[in-house]
Amino acid sequence: MNNKDQLEEYIKYGVSGVPVLKREEKKKFLGEFKERVILAIENQYLKNNECFEKIEEVIQKKSVNKIIVNSSLNSQLRGKCMKLAKQYHKDFKLINGETTMAIILASNTAQEVEEIYFIGEDKG
Repeated sequence: MNNKDQLEEYIKYGVSGVPVLKREEKKKFLGEFKERVILAIENQYLKNNECFEKIEEVIQKKSVNKIIVNSSLNSQLRGKCMKLAKQYHKDFKLINGETTMAIILASNTAQEVEEIYFIGEDKG
């Protein structure tokens, strides 16, 4: 790559920012790649009684490193998530995301999880 190409690339990054891999996927999963997601819960399922039981079951797995919560959740639900993160020694992140996802349990590395979405009784 010659100096002119390098300069053009540098200017392009300065104007539009560094390219982001899988931008839409990361937006949907509150900043995480889908292959790192172990459990994903959409807003519509938060009222399901099984929801927090499932979170507590999954958060205990060694492969789960963090719980990511959409900042649009009410303070009571955010508090429940913070308490679980502290109880099981997991990282907690609060993300301002425009997505249907409410809570994500994720790993720091890619995981092979057959079904990441919490369905509960409503959809099944």
